[in-house]
Amino acid sequence: MFVITASHEEILRRAGAYVGTDPLEPALGLMRDGTVRFHGPEHHYLTAACLCAAWCNALGEDKREHLERLLSRCARIPPAVCGYYGVCGGSMAAGACASELLGATYLSGESWQRVNELTARTQAAIAASCARGPRCCKRTTFAVLTAASVWLREALGVEITVREGFKCPFHSENKQCLGRGCGFFPEGPEVENG
Repeated sequence: MFVITASHEEILRRAGAYVGTDPLEPALGLMRDGTVRFHGPEHHYLTAACLCAAWCNALGEDKREHLERLLSRCARIPPAVCGYYGVCGGSMAAGACASELLGATYLSGESWQRVNELTARTQAAIAASCARGPRCCKRTTFAVLTAASVWLREALGVEITVREGFKCPFHSENKQCLGRGCGFFPEGPEVENG
């Protein structure tokens, strides 16, 4: 059983209204205004919805039904999956998004392979985004959206915006921030959190 929260509904609403091709833009807005907790499984749907919105906008496709189906898929991703199964829910969310938009199933041919290329790329980006754990839902969301955007451009020719040199604006709020051990940490002095 899965639970759809007010955060999920707001993500659905805002991703549905987004008209750009930069998946980080709506994600940052939803993170800044408190729609999603600092850490939490709502980042799974946030990741899929923002990627879906940018992807559909780049192709000129209607995104509403995709976003609704992704809500159901992403609400089923277990909390803390990164710590217990070795795969980040953000990577799973990107895979759910790609499966939805490419029409992939467990019996698909090329689309099945494509989805696995994407999730491998995003999982590698998550691992490369830090020197060590613990989890940071902001960091993994940034890593997944960045890697997925690059993959979409390279593999499928989808013109998604890829931000160069993006840095985290939330590091001072994270008690477990890794400071310079995080690839998204702004240049400057080491942060001593927790």
